[in-house]
Amino acid sequence: MTTQPNEAQAAAWNNAQGVDWVRQHTRFDGLLTEILDLVLTSADPRPGEQVLDIGCGGGATTMAAARRIGPDGAALGLDISAVLLDHARRQAEGLSNVRFQLGDAQVHPLEPDRFDLMMSRFGVMFFEDPVAAFANLARALRPTGRLAMIAWASPALNPWFAVPMQAAVARLGPPEPADPDAPGPMAFRDIDRVTGILRAAGLQDCAGSAVQTYLTPIGDLEEVMEFALHIGPASRLITAKAASEADRAAIKDVLRPEFARFEQNGQMRVPACVNLFTARRTTGAG
Repeated sequence: MTTQPNEAQAAAWNNAQGVDWVRQHTRFDGLLTEILDLVLTSADPRPGEQVLDIGCGGGATTMAAARRIGPDGAALGLDISAVLLDHARRQAEGLSNVRFQLGDAQVHPLEPDRFDLMMSRFGVMFFEDPVAAFANLARALRPTGRLAMIAWASPALNPWFAVPMQAAVARLGPPEPADPDAPGPMAFRDIDRVTGILRAAGLQDCAGSAVQTYLTPIGDLEEVMEFALHIGPASRLITAKAASEADRAAIKDVLRPEFARFEQNGQMRVPACVNLFTARRTTGAG
């Protein structure tokens, strides 16, 4: 039996992980409001352009790009999760210049020289072979076509992940050792490693920078704490350790004063650090 690339990620996002994202899509998109603005500013979708949203998930970035490029352009969202794409199509009803495609960007047969712009909000960190993935994507860029994408910086620079994880480890003990560069949310935290991947894939003018921003979770303090423990490394540790309700309550007691510091004028604003990567295809080679 042959193994497909990114098989584990496809299984996760087509089952419980994808279903959970759809169920809580308002919270996820609300959390990333300022991140979406950041990627749009960097990518700069222009009227009439052909745009690919890599790992489009529920389609928020695809639809935002479609509104920028107007009716003479077209935005394609590509993702491995049929669950998320079904949600994206429902959300995009009424936008005539948006289409969604089920496929793995690492191997999907994209039309050569098609796209003016490729962009991604946290959709590129899950490739088993990132060099092969970006080489495949690069062939679909037009000469001088450009890439702009956002990935998480180190967890240590992101209280949204670090604070719950510290509280969970203090209560439950550390997680099992794992490869920090394995496919996952934090796989692109090292800027030099990622720009090297992009160059190895044949892209040029590859650059990366850490950008300070904010996450904007929806709800009051108790709701935000519950959501923070529902996603990210703390969530995985809580599941792995089979944490009890007493454990969760104790972790929340530690989180409460820490997260309360992030409330500003009735809105939670959690400091965050993301890596912004840009590159171009500046040759005609396919």
